[in-house]
Amino acid sequence: MERSNENIWLSRLKEAQQKRDLGLATGITPVEPKPTNPLKTTEPPKAPEPLVQETVMNEIQKTLLNKALRYLSSIGCKFAVIDLDGNKHGDLPTIEKKKRKIRAPKKYGHGMVTNYLRPFLLKLDKVGATVDIPFGEFDYETLGSTSSSWACKNYGKGAVKYTTLHDIKIIQLQRI
Repeated sequence: MERSNENIWLSRLKEAQQKRDLGLATGITPVEPKPTNPLKTTEPPKAPEPLVQETVMNEIQKTLLNKALRYLSSIGCKFAVIDLDGNKHGDLPTIEKKKRKIRAPKKYGHGMVTNYLRPFLLKLDKVGATVDIPFGEFDYETLGSTSSSWACKNYGKGAVKYTTLHDIKIIQLQRI
């Protein structure tokens, strides 16, 4: 009798698994998805255009600004306020934005000098090491300043001294 109960139990389990696989256990039959129309777009709707320009103050904003200005004046504060229309209120001077300085164009591309110097500078791994760097296509001021900067960053301030030999177009570096 126990055998028959196990068989019944196993058969019911298999039926439940088959129904679950087919989607029948929940009472929901599987539905095929509807074909989509390739001509329809799914872009979100555009925001409506504002009725009033953003740079023009409306009457409520003007009223609130005048109220705030009266409060500040009544308690004796010095202030400077620039409203949306660009009008200045108050007795403090305003500071104009500084114009960004335009840099002169670089002589060499980004990283070109450092990439040229790196194999030579890596030979300065021990104190007392000396390296000769030919000018190549670079001028001696750029090579000297770039090598000093790189050595200061990697070995510390004053760790490398260099001299320029113009007659043979070489910069000599020594790690101290």
